[in-house]
Amino acid sequence: MEEQTQKECVKCGVILLDGEDVCPLCRGVAKNCPDRGRVIYRGQGYPELWAKIRAQRVVRRIILFLVLAADIICGVVNFQVNPRSHWSFLVFGAGAAVFHLYSLYVNQFCGYLARINWTIVDVLLFCVLCDWVMGFQGWSTSFALPSAIFCCNVIVLLLMIVNRRYWYSYMLYEIANIILSGLLFVLVGFGLMKQPILAESALIISVLVFLGTVLIGGADARKELERRFHI
Repeated sequence: MEEQTQKECVKCGVILLDGEDVCPLCRGVAKNCPDRGRVIYRGQGYPELWAKIRAQRVVRRIILFLVLAADIICGVVNFQVNPRSHWSFLVFGAGAAVFHLYSLYVNQFCGYLARINWTIVDVLLFCVLCDWVMGFQGWSTSFALPSAIFCCNVIVLLLMIVNRRYWYSYMLYEIANIILSGLLFVLVGFGLMKQPILAESALIISVLVFLGTVLIGGADARKELERRFHI
């Protein structure tokens, strides 16, 4: 049989004989096998992962059932006890967020950055829902939205430090933060955001992070902008 050097998937443990950096089975990261003297022969089968996938689907359906049951029960109780209050919507929002995040985090084809972004979006939507249930005092738009943009800038910087080899790939998210910061002024114009200084701070920080990346990144940053926007 033909002997091959191999890598091992850190997620499912499958041995790859073709030197791939990404596992074709679960999309996990492949690394060099700890035992470099070990020889794996071509023809070794992939591990059985369908049992794990089926278990995840069963858990997903159970969570969906529990969320729907809780929504129905709380909705009926809310209507019977205090129809003027809408606290049952909080149960619906929390259940929907739990179901969505579970589906997101067990999805093997969903990257870590998408998971982080959707987690922030779900938290923001739940904050807006809480604000609306309590009479919409405006704290969700005045404080939660700018805070989320601050967090996004910090997360992007941390990811650029951790993934130093491909740090320039996060520049698109920095531009997205600038655009989102600009949209805060639309909320200020409509009176939905009562703290314009936070909108200004979010925009200034987003712009500074992007400019710092461009200036410090030098030629690599310019090449990434040329590749993305053909400029």
